[in-house]
Amino acid sequence: YGLSYTKFEYKVKGPSHASLKAITSRLSKAAFEKDYNLDTNFVEFDLNVTNTGGVDSDDVVLGFFVPPGAGKDGTPLKMLYNFERVFVPKGKSARVRFGVPALAFTQIQENGERIPWPGLYKFEFGLKETAAFKMGYYEHSMNVY
Repeated sequence: YGLSYTKFEYKVKGPSHASLKAITSRLSKAAFEKDYNLDTNFVEFDLNVTNTGGVDSDDVVLGFFVPPGAGKDGTPLKMLYNFERVFVPKGKSARVRFGVPALAFTQIQENGERIPWPGLYKFEFGLKETAAFKMGYYEHSMNVY
């Protein structure tokens, strides 16, 4: 999981819900234009990374999302959507902003059609396995309808 001589704490601000209307309109236009334009950010998260240890250090912040139905019918368990290395002096904080592309909120059906995918999404920042070592971890849930 990586070695660190310090400890990090994450605090995250992000939406608790979102509507798929914007994605639905992009998909219907895409059927005619062959340009899905789904790589633009659909939601954004602001992370505050605080070095709570006694040593200046870099931290690599990882952003994962867990889609509805994860692990069933070919839906991934979780996916890495963003990461950033940030230097944080001891006792200080750094701000990181992660955008999640609209593509993350769609699924491809058996017939090849891409559709909006509503449900409860979980966002993980850092690795859950490192939380016990105070290496930074935060979970955020968002209802997408």
